[in-house]
Amino acid sequence: MGPAHHTRDTRRTNTHGGPSMIISAGSSRTTTTSGLGYRPYLVPRMWSWKDTERNTTPGIGLFRGQELKAHLTPDEARALADKLHDMADNLQDTIEQEN
Repeated sequence: MGPAHHTRDTRRTNTHGGPSMIISAGSSRTTTTSGLGYRPYLVPRMWSWKDTERNTTPGIGLFRGQELKAHLTPDEARALADKLHDMADNLQDTIEQEN
């Protein structure tokens, strides 16, 4: 058996007419205050994963450039979105309390 691979889901549509949504603010052209340079980012795309036995799992691929970093099923994507939303709310509350 060969290594697992993935294929692009040809049903992908972008209803906003622009580029895919960026999960973080993206790779800013400015240097961060810590001097570490560009911020890491992931771009979600509809993506079908094929395992070594050619079984297909439709889902969402998280990419950095052209490199697939993670693949999520719809349930996994929803769980991650919920967790990110909760974390963003908590962070925002912390920032507001500090100011």
